[in-house]
Amino acid sequence: MASKRFLQQTSVVLLGSGLDIAEVDQACRQLRQQGFVQLQAVRGGVRAWQAAQAGTAGSQPLLQPLDAQTWIAALGQGMHWTVISASEAMQRAPQAQWPVPSEQLVAVRVEGKERDAKLVAAIARAYQDRLKHVRHAGYAQALVVITDGVVSDALRAQVESTLAPSTDASKAGRSAAIVTLPAYWLDGGWQAYAQQVAQAAAIQQTANHRLQAPCGRL
Repeated sequence: MASKRFLQQTSVVLLGSGLDIAEVDQACRQLRQQGFVQLQAVRGGVRAWQAAQAGTAGSQPLLQPLDAQTWIAALGQGMHWTVISASEAMQRAPQAQWPVPSEQLVAVRVEGKERDAKLVAAIARAYQDRLKHVRHAGYAQALVVITDGVVSDALRAQVESTLAPSTDASKAGRSAAIVTLPAYWLDGGWQAYAQQVAQAAAIQQTANHRLQAPCGRL
C-alpha cells in the first residue's frame, strides 16, 4: 500500500480478521503518516463485515470455531479476552499456565446427572453475565469458551443455540439497541492450547542452535 501513492487521496478501508487489532492499527497509523488521508479500519474485521452483509448483525451471535494457533497469536493484539473455562484439565493447571489473568477467567464446574445439559446452561449464563458489561468498556472485547477436547464438538451446537443477544431499552422512545460480544469456541479445547504452547516453546529453545555436518560424512 505504501508504494501506491495514487491511492493517497482515495477512500481506503482496511479489513482484518477481527483478531488482529494491533497489526491493523499499526498499519493504519503508518499509512496515514505516509499521506493516506482517507483511511479507515473496519471495527470487528471480516467477522463484522460478513454479519452486516448477511443482515445478521444483532441476531443470535455466531459461536465461531477458533484454532489454538490463531488464538495464541490474537492474545497479543490488544483484545480483552474473557475465557469461560469448562475444562477440568485447565482448572487443575497452575495459574501461570493460564492464557489470561485470573480476573478474566470464569470457571464453570458441574457435577451429577445430566452433566452436559448443566454445562450448556452454565456456559450460557456466564456469557450473558459478561454481555452486561460490554457496553461500558472502552476497549475491544471478545469471549472464548474452552472445554476439554473430548467434549468440544458435542457441546458446541448446544451452547450456540442458547446464546441470544441482549437489548438495552432503558430509555423510553428509543428502539432497543442490540449488544453483542464476539464469541469463539476453541477447537480441541485446553489440550490443543497446551500442545500448541509446548510446540512453540520447543521451537524457541532450538531456534538459535547452529547446524552441524554429521560426524564421519563422506
